[in-house]
Amino acid sequence: MASALAILFDAGPLRTVAGAVAAALALASIVRSGGMIRAFALALGAASAALAALDADPHAALVGLEQAGLFCAFLAGLYALRSGVESNPSLGAVRGRLRDLPRETRRGVLLWLGWLFSVPLVIGALSVVAPLIAEDADTDTRTDAATWSIRGMALTLLFSPFTVAMGLVTSLGPAVPFPAILSSGLALSLAALLAPLATGACRSPLAAERAVWIDVGRVLAPVLVLIILVVAASGWFGWSTLEASVVLVAPFAAGMVTATGNRARRQAAIRSTRIGWGRFDSEVAVLTSALVFAALAADSATVLAAMDAAAEWIGPGGLVVASLGAICLLSMIGVHMAVPAVVVLSVFGPLMPDSLSALLLCLAVLIGWAFGAMTGLGSISFLVATTIFRVPPRRAAFGPNLTFMTGLCALYALGVFILI
Repeated sequence: MASALAILFDAGPLRTVAGAVAAALALASIVRSGGMIRAFALALGAASAALAALDADPHAALVGLEQAGLFCAFLAGLYALRSGVESNPSLGAVRGRLRDLPRETRRGVLLWLGWLFSVPLVIGALSVVAPLIAEDADTDTRTDAATWSIRGMALTLLFSPFTVAMGLVTSLGPAVPFPAILSSGLALSLAALLAPLATGACRSPLAAERAVWIDVGRVLAPVLVLIILVVAASGWFGWSTLEASVVLVAPFAAGMVTATGNRARRQAAIRSTRIGWGRFDSEVAVLTSALVFAALAADSATVLAAMDAAAEWIGPGGLVVASLGAICLLSMIGVHMAVPAVVVLSVFGPLMPDSLSALLLCLAVLIGWAFGAMTGLGSISFLVATTIFRVPPRRAAFGPNLTFMTGLCALYALGVFILI
């Protein structure tokens, strides 16, 4: 609520309140949770404290907290959106038809649905696609659905202007015309999207019978309206897509539930939303810690000097490939992609000698971000996917998407060394 009001009224104090709420949720998760979530959050917290003690301005942490507050509100809206989709009376027919599809065809449908709806909704698309899988589906079916849905979502990060990744690339990165980034990223995204068709891992979504798409259309038609509203609000009010989603998604989801006219469905939707809100504090803990660390790292003269020295040693091609590798590897051990991306773009961007090198650096950041979105424990989309699809995080991380993205990164690195 505080984040939405802060956006509507451009109120700085409310952003601070939202950041404080995110910090409180993160601390509660650290105290209550165990295992990797606590370890990652505490490690990032210790690293942030070290940077502040070294030479970073402690006030920079407030910027990270405000960003965390925004994402916290966005996550809350996603769970409400999922409940809104689940309340659609046509959902049962869709689930039945998807269950009856051959596995490879179902994969193609989920891949393309994730890709199409993620352009404006980003990780919100997962809340749209996830309800299409039946609640009683076995773990293998849900893991497979999560794998292909999140791959479709992640591949839009290569070109979509409605993402944090692209916002960082265009605002912090070297001066590269946006149409060049968009067209190159779209070409890479389409190639990666079509590759499984060539290998037979999935079939074209057009292979599904017409009735499947009719039922899917009935379920997703309200979401199309939401997409239009989000894009329109971004243009009219100058909000980012994330800010527009924070303002619009939760109220729209409430309207979807109310429109069903069925008391039982409304009660089920409210119950589902409350359960979701009770589970997402671990994601908030990791993201809040990562964003605070990123803000302090970008403000540290020592970090910037070290990166500058490395740049002189390995050259532009090495910088591009090292940037890609750093984002990928760090995301897998729980560091949000924003952390290395902010540092890479701020420090390495000005060191690119020509426009081609600059473009390749921008694309490397986007590919690394997509890698993290599919497999990284520091990725909010990955954590949300495993929670929404109710699949074990390690099983989703070390699955087909890891193999797929490792191959894509290796091919890109080879191309970089050939070109520069």
